[in-house]
Amino acid sequence: MVHEGDMLHGARLEQQVQNMGSMFEAADLQVSVSEEVQGAIYGISALAMDVVLAELFENARKFHPEGKPKVMVTAKRTETGECEIQLIDDGQQVGPEILEYIGKPYFQVK
Repeated sequence: MVHEGDMLHGARLEQQVQNMGSMFEAADLQVSVSEEVQGAIYGISALAMDVVLAELFENARKFHPEGKPKVMVTAKRTETGECEIQLIDDGQQVGPEILEYIGKPYFQVK
């Protein structure tokens, strides 16, 4: 059982992203968390969000020519009240022919 204290607090999300960016040595990290997101608690644990962020930052580093990507992370509330987190980096991009396979078990680009 996950307790409210373990849940993702929007007010802590920016620091959580900054910490992960430092851990994965992002060359330049920009983080933008909307006020709506900062004021909410989400139905995912902070630990689970760390796992997701680690995977995204690792991929950004893995597919960057020098291994030090510039990363921009934005978090905003959608019209349905969900939190949308977007991570954009300046590394190698995934082509449209691969997009349909992203997230499927055992699939890897590299």
